Amino acid sequence: MRFSVVRGASPKRVVHEQDPALLKPFVEAAQELEAAGCRAITTTCGFLALFQKEMAAAVGVPLFTSSLLQVPIVYRMLRPGQVIGILTAHSDAMNPRVLEAVGADGVPHVVGGSQVAPDFYNVFVQNRDWIDTDQCESQLVALATGMIEAHPQIRAFVCEGTNFSVLGPGHPAGHAAALLRHRHHDALGVRRRRQAARDGGFM
Repeated sequence: MRFSVVRGASPKRVVHEQDPALLKPFVEAAQELEAAGCRAITTTCGFLALFQKEMAAAVGVPLFTSSLLQVPIVYRMLRPGQVIGILTAHSDAMNPRVLEAVGADGVPHVVGGSQVAPDFYNVFVQNRDWIDTDQCESQLVALATGMIEAHPQIRAFVCEGTNFSVLGPGHPAGHAAALLRHRHHDALGVRRRRQAARDGGFM
């Protein structure tokens, strides 16, 4: 398993600004991982879905920019009238362009943003340097539970970012780690956001 840090990227530029200038350094990072022998590549931020087409075309191995690639797959598993809940870093940032980039435009869904889960949001979006995993989990569970109560037609969740795996195995939801389980674990190229934060970058 190898990691690559994209310096100069940040949650603000990736999530909120969705800065197209980041495409080039992310492509270069993916190519470096491929050159190092990685057999599959992913990122930890689902908003990089905007770069899926270009990044996948730039390497010769499977590349998954976003766990949102699972949205059309999961939707096809549901009964008519059922919808997908999407947990995301910020609900305002989950715009039609992001879903269109992964072929999920037109898929019925409900979005829940982590801005209402402060212990998660302050770490993974605002770059707070300490984390209370118990609070993160309880706040995200409360978010998802509230979504179901308001929209009982939700029958599956897809998590936009890999950091939502803080929910743990007791709360099944699709994130990028699920995509990677389809590949051999000894041949993966992944980017770890925590290492990037230490190195002054973002993944």
